[in-house]
Amino acid sequence: MRTPVDALRSLQRYFGEGLHSIDAPEGDQRRWRAEIAKTDGRFKRPQVNIALVDTAAFADRPAGRVDYRRPVTVQAFCREAETPHDAMLEGMRVEHLLERLLLDGVGDGRPNRIPLHDFTDGRAAAATTGEGTHELRWAAVEHGVAGNGIEVRLEAPTGPDEPLTVARDDLVVTVTLAGDPAGEPASSAGEVADAIADDDDASALVVAEPGDDATGLCAPEVVALAGGGAIAPDEPAQPAARRPFDFMRVDDVTIGPPIADPQERRLVMVPATFFVMWSRRGLLLEGTTTQATVTLRSDPR
Repeated sequence: MRTPVDALRSLQRYFGEGLHSIDAPEGDQRRWRAEIAKTDGRFKRPQVNIALVDTAAFADRPAGRVDYRRPVTVQAFCREAETPHDAMLEGMRVEHLLERLLLDGVGDGRPNRIPLHDFTDGRAAAATTGEGTHELRWAAVEHGVAGNGIEVRLEAPTGPDEPLTVARDDLVVTVTLAGDPAGEPASSAGEVADAIADDDDASALVVAEPGDDATGLCAPEVVALAGGGAIAPDEPAQPAARRPFDFMRVDDVTIGPPIADPQERRLVMVPATFFVMWSRRGLLLEGTTTQATVTLRSDPR
């Protein structure tokens, strides 16, 4: 169950780690920090402050899903420069970095998609089929021990030129691979992942994520998902299962222009505003106190 708190902490992680990964001058130990709604001005640059604003808009969706849409404000406080001119150049450079983060995607991000992490529900049970171009990483939709024991069966085609099919029986998901004219498997990893996502019954139980190259043909295989459970307090949160609504969609992005500090023009802040959207199953927010607007959408990746 992803909540606005998960969304805010996911934004904090993405901007902090993302900015530092693409903007770490050699020998510069001043790591980019990301803070949630820190407005008192007492911090060390470079830092990005993130806040949800206004109120959340939501809409009911099929299969017990709820879509949220919420606006976000980001303020990127750049490194101090020697002159006002250099400060504005630094601001323009950071403006470009924010564009990369939001529009192109960095790390686990995708174009106009920010990973939505689950900080509360524990580790999802998982397994892998294939390798290389036909690798598929499977994960239980429900995090924790409930996903342990889910079985995924990739079965051989039933005959020549047969289509790819997906069926679910309780905790067993069976994928019958498509057949070529000779009756050999002809379904790529990408096609299997898409078929799982398109099947309401199967996609309510598991998700399948292919590797970077999903063109390889899958072979018959049976795996059982395992490893689901609680996350230790000092263990990093796990990414939410790779479903369309486990990425926050980014819309209506406005970045910059850089703004000079009226008291000290060697210091510049770059503003950004955008909407994030995601979906969740079950009840609406419980005890939400944050201020912001987010839209949960079950949009394709």
